[in-house]
Amino acid sequence: MEDSDFIKKYATPAEKTDGVTTFGTKTKNVSGSKSNSKIAVTIKGTITADIGIINNSFGGNVTTTVTKGTPTVIKTKIRHVAYGAMVPGVLYG
Repeated sequence: MEDSDFIKKYATPAEKTDGVTTFGTKTKNVSGSKSNSKIAVTIKGTITADIGIINNSFGGNVTTTVTKGTPTVIKTKIRHVAYGAMVPGVLYG
């Protein structure tokens, strides 16, 4: 499967901003929990997006805590950097 086919099939559409592209850095707090009969976990952290005309990146720090079962803590760092002009509505691939 080509990258562009994967994106078209699985990506969530970006938020609409009344026709105006939002540039700059935004940070969002994330949290949640899930459990079954063998394990229970919670996640908490931040995801940051830095959107520019040429360079775009996102990343974050998320800690997953296992409250029942093993392991007990999982720490995840996320970072992605992309280079290239962003054109609204255009998918390159």
